[in-house]
Amino acid sequence: MRESYLERKVCMYIKNLGGMAIKLDSLSALGLPDRLCVLPNGQILFVELKNPNGKGRLSATQKRMLEKLTSLGHRAICIKSLEELKKEVENGKGRSGV
Repeated sequence: MRESYLERKVCMYIKNLGGMAIKLDSLSALGLPDRLCVLPNGQILFVELKNPNGKGRLSATQKRMLEKLTSLGHRAICIKSLEELKKEVENGKGRSGV
């Protein structure tokens, strides 16, 4: 499975939950995660997607960005499967904001 396939699955899953999976493209903030998932009940989740075949690794810049977002009180994760995202969404149900 390719990363692009995982990205489509993530977007469909978030949309089916009634949320939005916003593509983050920024030249001014290196290492920004691939998607900002905005879900019902105030859940916000930054998601970095990596190749499910195990070849994808976080760069040092991406790792620092995920750590920075987490230190600011946000949920920021790296996933290689839709199941990882589903687990994170389930764990965060009922959260409202930071």
